[in-house]
Amino acid sequence: MNNNLDVLILFSTSTLGGAERSLSRMALASSEVSYRLSSIQGEGPWSDWISSLGEDPILFGRNSLWDFSLFVPVVKLILYLRSNPDSILYVCGGARLTLIMSLLRFLYTGTTIVQGVRWNPSSNSNLDRVFRFIVRYLRRSVDG
Repeated sequence: MNNNLDVLILFSTSTLGGAERSLSRMALASSEVSYRLSSIQGEGPWSDWISSLGEDPILFGRNSLWDFSLFVPVVKLILYLRSNPDSILYVCGGARLTLIMSLLRFLYTGTTIVQGVRWNPSSNSNLDRVFRFIVRYLRRSVDG
């Protein structure tokens, strides 16, 4: 095991918004932590932007029929995590992706999962209610 902290930042989409820009800039500016930037989807505005900065994003998906299914990208992600143990997986975006990765955690040991999803805990929208349920369910399988 190396002395550096290895963090795989996984975005749930390939779009380019404020969170994607901020987290990517933070990762690229860090010298103490080894960040790898990735997306569960294929190429898009975010990956184009990262490439324009001279970095190579890790893309687990493709812009094809597979965009409608997470099966192949999740299998690729699990294989990646198995070959890079003792790292941190920081999932940014969809609670669905965090749920899937938590349920399949037995397939890749040694990786810490951190969930980075924006939501409103006092909202009564259906989306926030579902998210609160998922957070309660995942409390034991997500590390942060």
